[in-house]
Amino acid sequence: MIRRYGLEPGDYRRLYEAQGRCCAICRRATGKSRRLPVDHDHKTLLVRGLLCGPCNDMLGHARDDPQFFIRAITYLVNPPARAVLRPTVVTPVLAAVDTPDLGSAAILTGGD
Repeated sequence: MIRRYGLEPGDYRRLYEAQGRCCAICRRATGKSRRLPVDHDHKTLLVRGLLCGPCNDMLGHARDDPQFFIRAITYLVNPPARAVLRPTVVTPVLAAVDTPDLGSAAILTGGD
C-alpha cells in the first residue's frame, strides 16, 4: 500500500483516525472486519481518503462526477414517481446544499 499510493508509515492510521475510524462517505463501515481501501483520484493519483468497497464502487460508477451526486440528491428528495403516480400537486422548494469541494448548489425538493 505504501508503494502504491505513496503513503508513509503511519499515514493510513492517521487518515483512519481523522475520518472517525469509518468510511468517509457512508460512515457505516468501520474497517474492523475488512480494512477500508485507500481511495485516490485516478487523474492526479492523489489519495483522497478511506472508503468501504460499496462507496468506492459508487464513486467509480459515477466516474468521479460531482453532478452525478447532485442528480442523486435531487432524485431522492423529489422522485419522479411522486409527480406521476400521485394526483396531488407537488410544490417545488429550492434548497441550498453546501459541499466542501463544490461550494453551494441549489436543488429542487418536494414541498408537500
